[in-house]
Amino acid sequence: MRSALISFVFLATTLAAPFIDHPDHVSLAGMSPEDLAIYERQIRVVGSQPLPPNVNPALNVHRLVADSAHPFIAPSSSDKRGPCPASNTMANHGYLPRSGIATPAQIINASMEVFGMGYNLAVFTTYAQHLVGGNQLTDLLSLGTYDIRTGIFDPKLAGGYSGHNTFEGDASLSRSDAYLGDNASPNITLINEMVGIMNQYGGGFYNASAAAHTRAKVFNYGIAHNPTFKYDFPRYLTSYGEGGFPLGMMSNLSDPTYAQGPSEAIVRSFFVDQKFPNNFHRRNGSWEFDKVGDLFITQLNIIPTVPGTNNGVTPGTFAADSRFPNIQFVCEAYKQFLATVFRLYPSPTGSLKAALRGNLANFYVSIFNVDPTCPKVADPWAA
Repeated sequence: MRSALISFVFLATTLAAPFIDHPDHVSLAGMSPEDLAIYERQIRVVGSQPLPPNVNPALNVHRLVADSAHPFIAPSSSDKRGPCPASNTMANHGYLPRSGIATPAQIINASMEVFGMGYNLAVFTTYAQHLVGGNQLTDLLSLGTYDIRTGIFDPKLAGGYSGHNTFEGDASLSRSDAYLGDNASPNITLINEMVGIMNQYGGGFYNASAAAHTRAKVFNYGIAHNPTFKYDFPRYLTSYGEGGFPLGMMSNLSDPTYAQGPSEAIVRSFFVDQKFPNNFHRRNGSWEFDKVGDLFITQLNIIPTVPGTNNGVTPGTFAADSRFPNIQFVCEAYKQFLATVFRLYPSPTGSLKAALRGNLANFYVSIFNVDPTCPKVADPWAA
C-alpha cells in the first residue's frame, strides 16, 4: 500500500508541479533511504555510464549532415524541445531521439557528428547540463522541460534543458529571459533583431562583430528590464559559448560564403525552423575550447561586458562581479557548476551518490584535458 501511494505521489508531482526557479531545490537525497529505495523500484536504475570514446578523427572533415537518412520531421506535441536550437535541430532530424529524451552519450556523439564539436567541449556542455538538469539514476535528460520519461519525480530537480538558472540562463540570443516570457521557444522579435544586427555589422552574415553586438544588446536589455537578471558565473561563460556557436558550427561548408559566418537564411533555418539548411555540410575540423576562448576574447574586444546581477527587485540595479577578470574561466565554470550540484544534492546515499560521483568524474575529464592545473573538487558527501 505504501509503495503504491508513493508511486502515485511521484506521478502526480511530475505531471502537476510547475518548474520553480528557486535556490532551495528539493533533492532526491532529501528522501529517506526507505522512500528512495521504493522510488528506485519504480524505475530502471542505470546510474553513471562511461564516457563515449572520442570519434575517429576521420569524422572531422567536410561531411554532408542533411542527408536522406536524417529527414526533418516536425516534433509532435509530446516531443520535448527547449532553448537550444542546435539540440532541437538534431532531434528533429533524428540524430538525437525524436522524443527529446536522450542519454549524455547520445548528446555527446551527436554534437561531434553533426556540428564537429570537439570532444572536450561536448563532454563539458553535456555533463554540465546533465548534472544540474538530468536524472542521475536513469541517465536520461530532457531537451526541454521536465518529463516523466526521464524517470523523475521532482521537476525542480530534473528540469531538463529548460530549467532556468542551472545551465540555461538570461541574455539568450533567441529566447526570452524566464522572468520576461518563454525561455524555451524561439522569440521571433529577438531573431529579427539579430538579423538586423547581422545586416548592420556583419554585411548580412553572423560574424564576430554581429555576435558581439547581439550579445551587448541582450545584455543591456536584460539589465534594463529584468529585475532578476542573473549574468554571473557560469552563465557569463556559457552565454558567450552560445553566442559563438553559430559562427563556429552553423556555417554551411558547401556554401562559398562559409568563412563569413551563417547567412540570414541559415540563421532562420536553425533558430526559427530548427532544421538543417538544404545541403548542409558540417565544418571541417573540430570546434574546441581554444576556439571558444579565442572568439570570447574577440567579442570582448569589440564590445566588453562583465558578469554580475540585478538585485532581484528592481531593473537597472546591475552590480558587477568584482572577481572579473582575475579568474581562470574554465576552472571557475567547473567550480560553479559543482556548487550548484552540491546544493541540489546535499546528502545523497547509495546508488544516487554513486551515480553522481561517476558523472562528476566524467565532467572533470573535460576540465583536466583543457586545464590540468585546475584541481579536481572533492564532493562534500560522506564516504
